[in-house]
Amino acid sequence: MMPRLLLAALALAFSACTSTFDKAWTGADAARARVTVKGRKAVASDSFEGRWAGRWTSETHHAPFSKKPAGGNLLLVLAKHAPGKYRADIRAHWLAFRSDYQVVLDGRESGRTLHLRGVQNASRIFGGPYRYDAIVTRDRFTMRYDSRYDRGEVSLTR
Repeated sequence: MMPRLLLAALALAFSACTSTFDKAWTGADAARARVTVKGRKAVASDSFEGRWAGRWTSETHHAPFSKKPAGGNLLLVLAKHAPGKYRADIRAHWLAFRSDYQVVLDGRESGRTLHLRGVQNASRIFGGPYRYDAIVTRDRFTMRYDSRYDRGEVSLTR
């Protein structure tokens, strides 16, 4: 009986987040279509915002029945949340599982590079707080993550 309740609770938790990610992903596509035009070149309001896609790779865990690192596909929507703050809507895949979550990151621009840092408080059962440290350019998004149970890297492009 207990495993069924746990599975039902997880399904409800993940279904609530799914619609949030889907809305962010669709909204990022619409926002990219509404760029301003200066001269002949279209310019987005923030060159770091928008859709990103790639992979996450664990440095701690291995894929089942393999010596290869665990990992999977990852989609991310980055949006300016407030001055110096960015919201990342994330959809991570591992095997047949999918997880959606949001994290607010502090951002500091330096020229054509954005440095993001933040912490997401997760339950102790999922490794406690996750710390993120990212470098974003116009075409590349690289992020390190670290928690009590796992650490690794996310590598994304547009």
